[in-house]
Amino acid sequence: MTSLLSLARRLEVGDSVVWVGEYALPHAGNKAHPKTVTRIDQREDWIRVYGEGIQGGQHYFQVDHEEESEAIFLDPETGEESNGRVVLARLVTAEGPVAIENEVD
Repeated sequence: MTSLLSLARRLEVGDSVVWVGEYALPHAGNKAHPKTVTRIDQREDWIRVYGEGIQGGQHYFQVDHEEESEAIFLDPETGEESNGRVVLARLVTAEGPVAIENEVD
């Protein structure tokens, strides 16, 4: 299993990634839709990966060098909604929903 920070470091714009925050996991069931990476911001102490999900939903996750993370949904009406720490993140090749497990790889 690869760390979330390691995954974030190797991502590129256009990659397909599934990530799920701990608060969203119970609602995800056993499948999740990948997001297309649209932007990556790197600072000295963290990396933030932005992605577009199904129906144009905007999301990002942020991870720091101590592996502290947070998954965010950018709601156009209410702003940022936290989905808690990232409990699953995976680079994928599928375009549709993919089976998920509670892991980072």
